[in-house]
Amino acid sequence: MSSKSIFLLLLATLVVFLIGFWLHIPYGGGYVYSDIVSVYQVRLEGFPPKAPYVEVFFEYPVIIATLAYASGLMASLFTKEHYTALTIYYTITSIILFLATFLTVLEVRKLCRKKDLCVLYNHAEYAFHEPP
Repeated sequence: MSSKSIFLLLLATLVVFLIGFWLHIPYGGGYVYSDIVSVYQVRLEGFPPKAPYVEVFFEYPVIIATLAYASGLMASLFTKEHYTALTIYYTITSIILFLATFLTVLEVRKLCRKKDLCVLYNHAEYAFHEPP
């Protein structure tokens, strides 16, 4: 896959992620429900966050609880205002999820190239192939 097609793939990933970020941003954006916001407000019981499994019930896996709690604590270091802390929490969590998404896209691309599994990979390679 050429560097141009990789760039376009990652650019598309970024654009879709930014649209999703805007749609779900708390108290703004597209006013679409986000479980990230709900976890902060309901499960961690807001600002400052309570410890998952210890102080509050938390039905998500440990890695999600760790991410939510750490993001909540980081947000509480920046501000003491609830809505600002919620937005910071949402942004920190979204950045971490974006990095995971970005790495997943790169790994799936490698897998498709290695195993020749993806039809889209073959079409992208053809579309960006330099004519002789």
